[in-house]
Amino acid sequence: MKFKRVLLELYYGLRWLLLWPLVLFVRPRPRSGAQHCRILLIRPDRLGDLVMTLPLIMNLDQAYPQARIDILVRPYLAGIAGTIPGIDAVLEYTGAKAAVREIRQRSYDMVFDLVYDYTLESGLLALFSRAPVRVGFAYGRRGCLFSHPVHVPEKMRGMSAILLEQLRAAGVAVGVRRPMLRVQSKFDGTADVIALHPGGFFPSQRWPAEQFAGLGKSLLAHYPQVKLLVIGGPAPADKQAVDLIVAGLASSRVQPVFPELEQLAGVLSGCKMLVCNNSGPLHLAAAVGIPTVSTLGPTDARLWFPAGEHQRVVTRSLPCSPCARRVCRQHECLEQISVEEMFGCIKAELKKIYGLT
Repeated sequence: MKFKRVLLELYYGLRWLLLWPLVLFVRPRPRSGAQHCRILLIRPDRLGDLVMTLPLIMNLDQAYPQARIDILVRPYLAGIAGTIPGIDAVLEYTGAKAAVREIRQRSYDMVFDLVYDYTLESGLLALFSRAPVRVGFAYGRRGCLFSHPVHVPEKMRGMSAILLEQLRAAGVAVGVRRPMLRVQSKFDGTADVIALHPGGFFPSQRWPAEQFAGLGKSLLAHYPQVKLLVIGGPAPADKQAVDLIVAGLASSRVQPVFPELEQLAGVLSGCKMLVCNNSGPLHLAAAVGIPTVSTLGPTDARLWFPAGEHQRVVTRSLPCSPCARRVCRQHECLEQISVEEMFGCIKAELKKIYGLT
């Protein structure tokens, strides 16, 4: 591990030397009026990352009520990004060349690169924007790309808190500190609906679908009034998992749903609870204010523990954790979590929050 670290630092150093001539060549434009400025948020990653950005957006909107705030996201997130209060326009990221062209045409005064990683792509987008104020993380010696490089304290917890460090670096006051999203429920609120979401971006993040099916059986048997909503996304792995769970339960009280992302928050807000893996829907559920019980496998809990009240996480502290691997042969961190343990946590939370026994 020490040798790998040395190689990584050497790579960062060489990359830094190559970046400096480019930084000197790209000159920023003059800044326009402070209150009527144009702001761009660069967020070309996943749903969970977007949800963690909500406090930053809310604070920016409060600090610059007359400013225009745009956000750059992957096409599949454009719909849900457009529903976020404070966002004026959504730019779809289809490639670096097209993004640079559109960003430069819009003449932004402030650009926030929100990617907390060593990759250069988003940082270069910020640089080529020629915005006079460019804020981004100095992770992996990327700081030279920004007018306001952000150095995150090593022990800082929570991705939302880390993102808010960018506002402090830019001199923006921080009031809102956790993700919150108010949406209209897709249900009438009379039924006791518990949602199961077996998906996860990487295979290593997914508790086995067979375990979700076993958990569903326990919930149906113990709570005769409860209905289960089994939620899936567009990925083939999601559909396969949902089909397996629904077939295994074979009950009229079980409904599979595949909502569009912009509809997902409304679906979740009508549920008593979401049971899931560490994933984008988990953080969205926490933002709309519903309780969750989730598994946490290789993901770093220091960064990705769900924010808010009534968020219960079932995990294993192993010598290899967190490994952040996309695929794991052993998968002990999730394989060791039993149906009985998950069911016990859900029962305890339902009793504490709703008085269900």
